[in-house]
Amino acid sequence: SDTQLFVEKTERKKAQQQRRWQSEPLDFLNKNEIDRISTNLRSIRQELEQSKLILAGNLVNENIGEIISDVHSQDKLTEA
Repeated sequence: SDTQLFVEKTERKKAQQQRRWQSEPLDFLNKNEIDRISTNLRSIRQELEQSKLILAGNLVNENIGEIISDVHSQDKLTEA
């Protein structure tokens, strides 16, 4: 089937790529590439951390909002 062929072709391509990488010496270019990727990963990680903090902050704000509205509805009940 077409899918089968496609998968086999992709696998072959991957294997060739792997072999090429393994045969390449770890030269200056590769080192640059590794440094670049490391830097990218680091900044992605920092962004993730910030997003987590923002999300956590939003959750806290939502909870506070709910608590405040609960308190208000309690007040209305006691007024009545």
